[in-house]
Amino acid sequence: MTYSNLPVYVGQKNSSIITESGSPLVATDVSIDYPTRMAPKRLLGQEIKSDDQVTFDGASEVGISVNFLVHTNLPASSENSYAFLLDHHRANATGSNFFPIKVGDNLFEKCFLDSYSASIQPFAPVQFSAKFTSYDPARLHKISGDNSLPDSNLEDLLDSDKVVYGHTVSFENTSQVVDENVLSSVSFTKNYSRTPVYRLGDIVASKYLVDSVESEMRIESTGLNKLINHSGTKLTSDIKFTLTDHAGGAINPFGGGLGGAGLLNIVANSGSNLTAENYGMQGGESLVTSVTIKDVIV
Repeated sequence: MTYSNLPVYVGQKNSSIITESGSPLVATDVSIDYPTRMAPKRLLGQEIKSDDQVTFDGASEVGISVNFLVHTNLPASSENSYAFLLDHHRANATGSNFFPIKVGDNLFEKCFLDSYSASIQPFAPVQFSAKFTSYDPARLHKISGDNSLPDSNLEDLLDSDKVVYGHTVSFENTSQVVDENVLSSVSFTKNYSRTPVYRLGDIVASKYLVDSVESEMRIESTGLNKLINHSGTKLTSDIKFTLTDHAGGAINPFGGGLGGAGLLNIVANSGSNLTAENYGMQGGESLVTSVTIKDVIV
């Protein structure tokens, strides 16, 4: 099997099926982690038996990690391809909704987003990565590729003019924390923490309680607005990086109708806290600064 037979699809919220009329992610790599939860079987007065060494010690939850690019050339039938990255109630609902994920021809159900990150660098494609936990994964199946890839969207996915690059990203309100003369890079991470609830007799959790949702944005530049005090500084307006292609086309997982709430952007919300600053310089170079902004959502 080769990489061409292992596309990665993320389906619609709270669904158990994947319809391949949509587009796969423009994935650069994917990793599936199948752990087991076992404990050594050590009983008083007994030796460990060679054929009975461990006991089942908890639910086995499968981890899925995928790195991918984002692009604006999505057909109308597949606008939900990036919906899992939005906190809107029609998307991941701030970590409350799950998604089906298909890797090759293996289906993973009840996949909750644990975290995602984005990296914006000059003249390079914007890189995203996402980590999921599947609470109802494929079991006792062979690794299976998808040999019947849909051809209708492949040319659109390979159109480099529709990929979001660092030099096609626009930004606003960053002057409240850094010098806007040169923004050299931006990194963003959002983490979702939850507790699965298992009832007696359950193998798959019956409920999933969101414990916390936090995000962190780090901006590198050539200057600071001002040095913070011991309590940091609160943002007075949203800092937003708008993801667009060369022609200004945006990514709207819902095809319009929701205004700005449906657009895929990188945002540090008003009220977030500037928690750390750093600046330094080396001989023969210019000043380099960075700020860290944290947003506690849940």
